Amino acid sequence: QRPCSKCETPVPLSEARCKTCNFDISIDDLEDCVYLQMEENTHLLHGVIHSNGYGHLLTLNGKEGGSMLLSGSDIMGFWDRLCAAISVRKVSVMDLSKKFGLDYRLLHSIAKGHSWYGNWGYEFGTGSYALTKDAYNKAVDSLSNMPLSSFLFQDRGPRHHVQSIISLYQSLAGTELLTMKDLFSFLLELVHKFCKPRSAKTAKQKEYASPCNLLCAWTRKDVEDVQHALIKVLLVSGACNEAKWVTSQTLKGAVS
Repeated sequence: QRPCSKCETPVPLSEARCKTCNFDISIDDLEDCVYLQMEENTHLLHGVIHSNGYGHLLTLNGKEGGSMLLSGSDIMGFWDRLCAAISVRKVSVMDLSKKFGLDYRLLHSIAKGHSWYGNWGYEFGTGSYALTKDAYNKAVDSLSNMPLSSFLFQDRGPRHHVQSIISLYQSLAGTELLTMKDLFSFLLELVHKFCKPRSAKTAKQKEYASPCNLLCAWTRKDVEDVQHALIKVLLVSGACNEAKWVTSQTLKGAVS
């Protein structure tokens, strides 16, 4: 349906006249309606497939974009199956998604080695400012393999906020975090498990979980309180003249 240009009553696309005000729908009105639909970005899924087999994914909105039930992965899975069913040759997408104020294509690439769309076979196409695929992959690899020690062991002085954050999540991780990829992978896993809804059956089960799984059972306020307490301990330790490690017992005592 499209709104009537005169009275804005919804009119079926198959009809050329509004039954409410008898206004004749012109070709220009139809074209304007099509352009408005193309520019609309509130759809859960909006894609265009041309007769030559090439397509464009224009809009995808999961739960963060307004979807009540379907996640972005659910919608993307449907789009991928649809393209496979009708034998689409190639699909382009402009990846502008963000998470936590950061370009998600960069965040996901550092943690997983490819963008979120790469889960469905999408690869680097065209970059801005003549950026090539090899240069982009090299930049991602450099960021992924950057050692965390370059942030932790610096000149003498008070411990800064970045060092405190890295030390905090190193103490929470069940495995050793050595590179940026390790840190980002752990953070994404933590966020995913923390935001995942827990069923009543799962909540009643007695689990012997890792520190990451135990943290996911806490409320958002619990996590924030623990973060503030641990960061205070790390800042106090960093203010000492001599740099030293903070033991896990000290960190646990700060939040017990």
